[in-house]
Amino acid sequence: MTETNQQISLRDLVNSSPKGGQLFDVGQLNEAFQYIESTLVTEKDEPQPGTIIANEDTVIYDLWYDDYEKDIKNADRFRYIHDETFYNNSQGKISFDNQWLSSPVTIFDKVGKYLISYQAQDNPESTPGFEGYRKWSIDENQAIVYVHRRPIANFTAKISGNSIIYTENSYDLDHIADADKGIVNKLWKWRKQGEIIWRTGQPTIINDGETIIVRLAVQDREGVWSNPKIVVLTKNSSITNNPPVADFILEYSNMVKGGSNNIYDYSYDIDGDLITQREWTIYDSNNNIIYQSSVMPNLSTLNKGNYKIQLRVKDASLWSEPCVRNLTVVINNKPIANFSLGAIQYTNSSINVTDTSYDPDGDPIIEREWRITYLGDGTSKTFKDKLPKTLEEAGFTKDGQYKFELRVMDDPTRRNSILQRLWSDWKATTITVDVDLKLTAWTEKIISKDTTMKTSDYKAGQAVIVKAKTEGYAYKVDAYLILNTTRPVTNLVPDDVLQNPLQYQMTWHTKYMQGEGYDANMIIPLNTPLSSTYKVRVRAYRKKADGTDKIVTVDLPINVNGVMEFKSEIIK
Repeated sequence: MTETNQQISLRDLVNSSPKGGQLFDVGQLNEAFQYIESTLVTEKDEPQPGTIIANEDTVIYDLWYDDYEKDIKNADRFRYIHDETFYNNSQGKISFDNQWLSSPVTIFDKVGKYLISYQAQDNPESTPGFEGYRKWSIDENQAIVYVHRRPIANFTAKISGNSIIYTENSYDLDHIADADKGIVNKLWKWRKQGEIIWRTGQPTIINDGETIIVRLAVQDREGVWSNPKIVVLTKNSSITNNPPVADFILEYSNMVKGGSNNIYDYSYDIDGDLITQREWTIYDSNNNIIYQSSVMPNLSTLNKGNYKIQLRVKDASLWSEPCVRNLTVVINNKPIANFSLGAIQYTNSSINVTDTSYDPDGDPIIEREWRITYLGDGTSKTFKDKLPKTLEEAGFTKDGQYKFELRVMDDPTRRNSILQRLWSDWKATTITVDVDLKLTAWTEKIISKDTTMKTSDYKAGQAVIVKAKTEGYAYKVDAYLILNTTRPVTNLVPDDVLQNPLQYQMTWHTKYMQGEGYDANMIIPLNTPLSSTYKVRVRAYRKKADGTDKIVTVDLPINVNGVMEFKSEIIK
């Protein structure tokens, strides 16, 4: 067998890769990045929608968390952006629209389109003081949910001779403005009294002595079937006038106090006679009559409790049997935000807060929102769940009055799914905070070129070198000697260039290094009395909110013993 040499270039090898590949020449860096982006970076998946029924279906969240640094999960948060106009007959916007919540909503009471976002927060270190290192996931995991209502099946049936005449007006409140009122399918069934099996379709003939039960269910665009509407028809030729049929439905069998709840009256007369009178009655839970009138009641005025809503109708001579619907009215009182603050002397003092917020209904409080406002210029910052440790950590460094505010949100849905979460009113308290300025200073003397040593002992004629350290955004430090007479003031030089805003910590010195020269004001005069203790006064300055200076003073001892010897040489 003869061996042959195969010559394959690197470009041929890359281009023949079964998964695709491409080789780029020197200078094609941008082209390479574009190729990587187009082949390896996929577009973010669009959130997949789901459809649920308001106040009925429970949403189950399948959460998944992973951290490439293997940090544990610290918290979850959820946000709901609500388009309340997506369906007809809007019920209004949810109270927590576009707000981050620490726990998910599982039952929705208002129809519309919801864009749900989810983020997880890691916890790299549980030691106090490392809270700032916790990070929320960058990409929001999203889902779309459409919340809608069941359709309403409705019809009347009247007997004319042996014929049954139907009037059908089923609808879906979510699509009632459409020509088909949102109904895409209808299922009619019927049976004679005593029969077990339902027949499909509508009966059109009823014989004397028969009782026929007719049933209708309708399906909406979302694929959901209504609850069935059932009508019972009886023909008895010996009866010349049948009583009318009282029939109505409530938009909601559970409602929030003060909310809207429409009543739809579908009463009719089997013989086609006119209904001449209506009697509406409301019973409380003790069967006391609290309302009775020919006028349809306004249910929004009912207080919390369980009620029976009753309707009777009358033709020219006969009253119908009563039609009764049960109604539950619930209420959610706003939670109460309350807290007390410990004394906060300086902007870097610890913030100690005692939160005594509560909910009068006993519902859990699931959200807290803090707000700090500096009243000097109106600057305001908001914080979720808890306050920073100090005002400076919150980004405030000025003295003056600060307003602390808190509001809290409850979660009544565990008590009743139709109740909305509510924010409390803001609870506020105002405190006055001073600025803290610390000054540490010491003295040194020159022992060689640009070299100093720490000391308080000097000779007349020596320069006193003052060094200082400030904490608290000082903008100036000065010093002056207090000997047998007070010497002029000299400004210390900052070791770093002062920034805007000022640095919290800074070090300072009087001039002594090469290029700076000596500060003559800090040289002890030769005629200073010896064997005496004097002092140097050092002052640090910080500007207050009202434009005045906060000044901190430190006095340092100076011991003067002896006089510097200045030698001269005569040149011949």
